[in-house]
Amino acid sequence: MLNEILPTEYFDAISKNCNLSELYEIRLQNDKYIQLYGRFGKKVLNVKADENEIKHCIERATCESIYAYNHQIQKGYIACCDGIRIGLVGEAVIENNSVKTIKNISGLVIRIPHEIIGCAEYIISKIRSNDEIKNSLIISPPGCGKTTVLRDIARLLSDKFNVLIIDEKNEISATVNGRAKLDVGNSLVMLYHPRESGYETVIRNTAPDCIITDEIYSDEDIKRLAVAIKSGVKIITSIHSDEKQFDKLLYPKLSFFDLYVFLSKNPVGNISAVRSYEHE
Repeated sequence: MLNEILPTEYFDAISKNCNLSELYEIRLQNDKYIQLYGRFGKKVLNVKADENEIKHCIERATCESIYAYNHQIQKGYIACCDGIRIGLVGEAVIENNSVKTIKNISGLVIRIPHEIIGCAEYIISKIRSNDEIKNSLIISPPGCGKTTVLRDIARLLSDKFNVLIIDEKNEISATVNGRAKLDVGNSLVMLYHPRESGYETVIRNTAPDCIITDEIYSDEDIKRLAVAIKSGVKIITSIHSDEKQFDKLLYPKLSFFDLYVFLSKNPVGNISAVRSYEHE
């Protein structure tokens, strides 16, 4: 899929300088050298990104129908096939105190998903107890493998439980034409479901034992998850934070979870702590 998004010059340069299976992120910025991040660390190529080629990347990623993707662009990204997500950097157009679109896009952050089959086996031993699932929160700074871990949790749990993945950005499952290209086991997948709609309808229609979804962003997200948990459905999700800041700032709002798993970067998906808190 990368070769369908990137200009040939960029793709060839990237392919020559790294193993694509180890590549996690590409950063393109107008008139700046292309940056790569992956299992190998960071590499800076001797190739500068160009404003016109950045524009062409966006056209290819949206199948030349950019307006059809405006609901995603408003949130600062484009979700592509194969689970690739493109973060957008440019000028936000504000209307009625909310982002209407992003114009004059000058930079792209291209995130490439990877499977690590079995990376959640230790976590599963903590999440699943006596054939019951614990409400669980995966916590780490960006780039530590939260989505990779969530994907493997879904794969492992779906052998015995009815698992529903609410995949707002199509990063967990990389579903194309109704088929998940990444291994999520027997999980059902709901793509691009807006958080604003809550989870009541999908719970009623699919009767899951467990919902897996990625990245809590706001207090409103927290409220929706709390409502879902009160309905009897188990929730496994993630949030950007670290152990110190989570305890200080976030735990009081998220104390309804049973289990908290902290990840670190070295290596990606490495578990630094698994904790339970005594609920009041």
